[in-house]
Amino acid sequence: MNLCDALLNDYSYFQENGTYILNQDGWFEKAKMNEALEWIRRHVINTYLKYDKTGKILAPSCVFIDMVGLADVLFRYSRDVFGQKRLGFQVDSITLNDVNKGELLKKNMAYFGCRTSSSEPYFYRRIGYLFYWFSLIKPFRLDITKVDITKIPNEMKFYFNEYTVYALLRTVVNLYHENNKRFQITIHNDKTQLRHFLYDLHYRDLSRSSLEFFLKQYVIPVDK
Repeated sequence: MNLCDALLNDYSYFQENGTYILNQDGWFEKAKMNEALEWIRRHVINTYLKYDKTGKILAPSCVFIDMVGLADVLFRYSRDVFGQKRLGFQVDSITLNDVNKGELLKKNMAYFGCRTSSSEPYFYRRIGYLFYWFSLIKPFRLDITKVDITKIPNEMKFYFNEYTVYALLRTVVNLYHENNKRFQITIHNDKTQLRHFLYDLHYRDLSRSSLEFFLKQYVIPVDK
């Protein structure tokens, strides 16, 4: 597993080369959820260790990560993004003799979010959904009693969760590739634009579709 796997893959259910695996009950094999959470936690801590090598301005003890909230972000993102793929896979697995499959699907309809109309949504849409759930649940917090707030940027001070999420997803975008294409996110190239974006994520009730529309301009392929 790597950071891209931890954030972009289906958090709840295991896939092998993009294909779900069913257990003996006909339901999906569970993914390694704790491993994904640990990858993200470790990356966030290491990011702030690099930011402040002395540990005097922003030590890791100043950064609080709500692991239950982080798991909720990944669960909800996966339900939205992979709901169509999950349902399609289950439907395709039905056989003529599979009399219990209908009841199994009805019982588990809550796991088929179907927020997207595709089983393979565009990359910028997936990033938009991550921004949406991270900004709504806010799993990252700064303990201002342990930090000299005069020495850190205003964006970090006022929008710590969103600042952290942007840094996290910027790394994911830079690492990700599909069909021999790499991507970059460019909002930070304009500091005013980044500040407005972080403000909107923190204070405004942004929808998934508005984030998707906005990010289509800023999550772009990179020419090799």
